Amino acid sequence: MDDACQKSKKIILENDFLSADIYPNLGGLCRSLKFKKERELLAWPDGFDPEQYQKISGGLPLLFPICGRLSRNKKSGQYLYDHQIFNLNIHGFLYKLNSEILEIKTNKIILKLTDSLETRAQ
Repeated sequence: MDDACQKSKKIILENDFLSADIYPNLGGLCRSLKFKKERELLAWPDGFDPEQYQKISGGLPLLFPICGRLSRNKKSGQYLYDHQIFNLNIHGFLYKLNSEILEIKTNKIILKLTDSLETRAQ
């Protein structure tokens, strides 16, 4: 895959039935999903700015490793694993991270998230 494609902020997947706008640098966020290139099934509000994504509520982010909120001992965003307390924001961390593009086709995109100090801390 060429460098220009890897650095792209938006990838458009398109075939005869569906089209989708995907942002791999936002954890695979889907901004728009259209049926037969006409009927919008999912969309962000007009004026969507991927640079301000963290300030927008809604849409179709990929939620990993959790969907929802955690709490431990009445403290929001905490959980216990292997006798240790960890912090994890609502819906995990994937939607905040850049994913590596492994494959793009007309009907799919394969993204990869590699663990890091940041992900292991959560």
